[in-house]
Amino acid sequence: MVGNLYFREDLLNRKVCTLPTEDDKFFIGPIVTGFMFAGGRKLRLPRNLGPYSNDGGYMAALTDTEAEDMKFLQLPEARMYADFDEDLAEEAAESIEALGELQEAWKILLPSHPQSPVSVRPIHHDLALSNILVDPATFKITRIVDWECTGTRPFWEERYPMFLEGREVEEKPEPLSPGDEDMVRVEYWEGREKSILRRPWDEKLRNVDRRDNTMDKTRLEWRRHLDWLEMSVRVVVRWVRIEFEKWNSKLQADLQ
Repeated sequence: MVGNLYFREDLLNRKVCTLPTEDDKFFIGPIVTGFMFAGGRKLRLPRNLGPYSNDGGYMAALTDTEAEDMKFLQLPEARMYADFDEDLAEEAAESIEALGELQEAWKILLPSHPQSPVSVRPIHHDLALSNILVDPATFKITRIVDWECTGTRPFWEERYPMFLEGREVEEKPEPLSPGDEDMVRVEYWEGREKSILRRPWDEKLRNVDRRDNTMDKTRLEWRRHLDWLEMSVRVVVRWVRIEFEKWNSKLQADLQ
């Protein structure tokens, strides 16, 4: 199930689709993500907000939402709004073609069971440092706030919180001297510290380091390139075609 987590009583009198959870206090309901709402334009568009019973439905909704946004930008009335984007509008037709290729790609990413359920768990999707409150005297975490976007996502879309993102540094760097302002050394140490902090995240929340799962990695790359579409259509198309070539080569090898 893919969607957002709601208290049962908040949805009882609303005409929205819901999916049950193991706890009767909660339902999985329509998804709330920046991708579906950010920018203003998408608020005016028909969107499939779920919830989705499988990752195939979720991936289809993401591409359909972006396609509707690009189609809207091609309409004359779109220019009436303050959030009209001239650059995106100029590439809207190319973007729609690229989205078609991305849609074909996810069908290949789910070759045997495109409508099969996926394993998901509730995750705080805005776990930024600003949302973690710490006691200044004891340095212990006292509160974690901003839970309104909490929901479930496929395992393959799980990402580290932004404050844990960074380069992987295996070897321990030379110690920093007091007042050392060399940005290369400072960034290297930050990378080392983040690498260490990611280990308990993997152990406690991922159970298994799913980054080693080739198919999951490819699905996550698919998701990242969907985000890239508004920045570079060519990058997205190139990635899809390279992946198609890999899949076709593998298919031919399996047939021989």
